[in-house]
Amino acid sequence: MLVTLFASTLLYAGCFGFFHADKRRSAYQAIKSNANLQKSVLGASWLLIISAFVAFCSTLGPERGVPVWLGGVTLAAAANLLIAALFPKPHVISGAVSLVGIFLSGIGIAIGALS
Repeated sequence: MLVTLFASTLLYAGCFGFFHADKRRSAYQAIKSNANLQKSVLGASWLLIISAFVAFCSTLGPERGVPVWLGGVTLAAAANLLIAALFPKPHVISGAVSLVGIFLSGIGIAIGALS
């Protein structure tokens, strides 16, 4: 259960990084103006997504880990897009909503993995 919550957090953070690595969509001025920082955020996002894949596959096995990971990526990306649409500028409410989304997506993935 904790590994599922951790991997869901990694997935959401990776999707968040992919969204903000693009200078047209990022709400952070530092990322928009620095190409090296954009590449670093993109590389860190790939690392987080791959780490979540390894966590799911090592816990659930490759037969169940890959589909659960794909579902988690889909859920994390959808949550990230909805939160970005609701809160276009970075502030505390967006962070709180994203933490609740991470928790709920982790619970949903855990229930799906146990059934």
